[in-house]
Amino acid sequence: MKRSLHVLVGMLACLLASQAQAGPVLGIPSTPSFQPPSTNELNYNRQVPGRIDQDAPYVILVGATSSSITLEFHNPATGQAFFEYRLDGNALTPDGTHPVVGTNLNHLKTGLPGFVDDDVYPGIAVTSGNVVTQTFNVTNMVEVRLALGGERDWDFDWTAFTVVPVPAAAWAGMALLGGLGGVRWVRRRQA
Repeated sequence: MKRSLHVLVGMLACLLASQAQAGPVLGIPSTPSFQPPSTNELNYNRQVPGRIDQDAPYVILVGATSSSITLEFHNPATGQAFFEYRLDGNALTPDGTHPVVGTNLNHLKTGLPGFVDDDVYPGIAVTSGNVVTQTFNVTNMVEVRLALGGERDWDFDWTAFTVVPVPAAAWAGMALLGGLGGVRWVRRRQA
């Protein structure tokens, strides 16, 4: 019984560990708020239009559980980058205080219809040549955008990083372990 329990615990641990590594490293595009010249993926791959092979700020996923996300904010470029973030899709009530994301600026720069004036969200400031690691406790996701800092060419819109859902098989395994523990406790009480 003891050996089979150890095997079962090992299998469950492997299942959970493999699930924790799933998901995109660079996030996926989320709700658009403006028309930036780049994306997180282009920045990471050094493929920013007009700046091919030049370093640019980017963010990568380094860990995710069912209730938290750990991100690394990289700034290999010169100057400061300010990565804004929002948790679980909670948007601020727009008041037009964002100096980059706003109807007038977008319309003037692109000639296309602009987006609603936006706010400056909480963020992570990363100075040149540095990396900042941050863990967020969330229910669903963290979204990150780069729209503040020294260079507009590197800006990218909301990019989502999601938590790892606990798979049904893991729940079944945990219930089985709980049941085995209960059976063992009852047998010991009867002995």
